[in-house]
Amino acid sequence: MKIKRTLEISITIILLIAVLSVCSKTGSQSNDSGNENYQLPKMVDSQSNDQPGIRDETVGNNSRLAAIYLTPPGGGLIAKQDIEAYAEILVVNSFSELKENFQTGCAIWIDKDAISIVDQTWLHEEPQMYCPLVLVGFCDALYSFREQLNGFGIEGPYVDWNELELEPGFSIWMLQENTGTTTTSFMRGYHENPSAKQIIELTDLLLEGTLPQ
Repeated sequence: MKIKRTLEISITIILLIAVLSVCSKTGSQSNDSGNENYQLPKMVDSQSNDQPGIRDETVGNNSRLAAIYLTPPGGGLIAKQDIEAYAEILVVNSFSELKENFQTGCAIWIDKDAISIVDQTWLHEEPQMYCPLVLVGFCDALYSFREQLNGFGIEGPYVDWNELELEPGFSIWMLQENTGTTTTSFMRGYHENPSAKQIIELTDLLLEGTLPQ
């Protein structure tokens, strides 16, 4: 009887151990599944957080221009490295590129060696007629906007330009108001070596509605 009782106890213990082992494995599998489901939202959040960065970069690449500089294919009077310091200045080498990239509210710079490729009628059409216009290369504004570029309605006496020093420099024109009977404009020449820094500071002021001192 003692042997039989001992066997019954041993069998009972073995069954209990087996049951506990099965329960332990089931619980472990349940916990692992829970961890996988918890990680999934984190992966989705990570992908979502990357999207604003892509959009911001796109917006940055499409920032507005401050000026378009028309030069001959070989380059203009303003040094290339000088221009490259300003991402908001776009250099173009043809009039078609100028028209294609023009934005309302940006200045137009024309190198003196690119005058021959400009359709000057276009300069006097809206909206570009109200933007700052710079002729890079000549320091005399009257010579720049009466003799070299035309259509500005500028009159005056005969001038023997051979007696005047016209270079180096740049000249700026901006039409402020045109009522049909009266015209108000800003026109000034600068007798110095043209630099992107100085010109863009002046045209930015004009675009903001402030006349340079």
